[in-house]
Amino acid sequence: MAPPRGHQAPWFSFVVHLRSRDDLDRWATTSTVRGEAAEGWRERVMSGPPLVASTISFRTAPVNGNLIVIPRLPQDIIFGEGPKLVARAVEIAAARGARVVGLAGLTAPATRGGESLLPTLPHGVTLTNGNSYTAAVSCANVREACRFLGRERPSVAVVGSTGSVGMAASRLLAEDEEVDLTLIGRTTERARKAGPDPGGRVTYSGRIEDAAAADVVLTLTHDRSARLRPDLFDGARERVIVDVAQPTNVEYEKRGAFAARRVRVVRGGWVLMPGGVSSQDHKKVMTDGDPDAAPGSAPACLAETCLFAADGIHAHAVGPGSADLGRLLEQIAARRGVHVAPLSLEAAGSSGLAVDVAGR
Repeated sequence: MAPPRGHQAPWFSFVVHLRSRDDLDRWATTSTVRGEAAEGWRERVMSGPPLVASTISFRTAPVNGNLIVIPRLPQDIIFGEGPKLVARAVEIAAARGARVVGLAGLTAPATRGGESLLPTLPHGVTLTNGNSYTAAVSCANVREACRFLGRERPSVAVVGSTGSVGMAASRLLAEDEEVDLTLIGRTTERARKAGPDPGGRVTYSGRIEDAAAADVVLTLTHDRSARLRPDLFDGARERVIVDVAQPTNVEYEKRGAFAARRVRVVRGGWVLMPGGVSSQDHKKVMTDGDPDAAPGSAPACLAETCLFAADGIHAHAVGPGSADLGRLLEQIAARRGVHVAPLSLEAAGSSGLAVDVAGR
């Protein structure tokens, strides 16, 4: 596939998928996606190939990129033809001249964190799955939630600690000696095998119920067996759930039930880019319908892709996230004016949470 005439090669391409049919309807308000308003257009779009939706730029930074959308729902990415479509999206990105390709949402798990894409990855293209910087940003979110609660020695539980983001986040959190940490995986043995072992401050569990004992719960998985429920919490004291899962672990319309148990549920994993993100389709596919997305914000996985491109990082970041890479990207982000977006903790305590909101 040759680049279009007059095409300027992007610094990066960012591959996403639809979170829901609502995303398709929002996205399809653009003529380039919907075309003529003929009957059956949704079915045509959702059976078609990945599409270059728009450019992504930043008002105070020279980095620019493409947003490539795979028009499929989450279950199609994981259980359907997702891997082939992700590979096709990467081919499109490389053909347009992108030197860094970032994976978002379930495009990473569908390709073993990007590892299955490496054998056919064009020469000169760097692949990143966003796991490392997402882990670092998630830990910053946890620290903010702990400060908000103001407890002398807060307890933190990580749900999904054995996952591609969870392992790196667990290692970063275990470095904080002022926090008692509980790491929760599918089984206690798996959590212990994947996690750090810095002494008696870390406990391991295979029970989602154990998350309810913590002051702050960081959830990094949307797996049905690890869904947090309001009835797990006794309401005896205030708690915070930082939800970084894609799609979300806690559905937005259920937040009111958590608030009734004195549990604030907030979205984590967001950053503020220098000057904000300029891309209507990025907004439609990634932030609309998300009440926690601040204006000009971007998910940490997109920020990682931008940082790779801006700093000329050529080593692939595939598979599970790396705590060391997370620390390095934090340093690069600080130097380039990228900041962790504040959590919407005050809003999470309001009665407005009972209102239904279209979520991811």
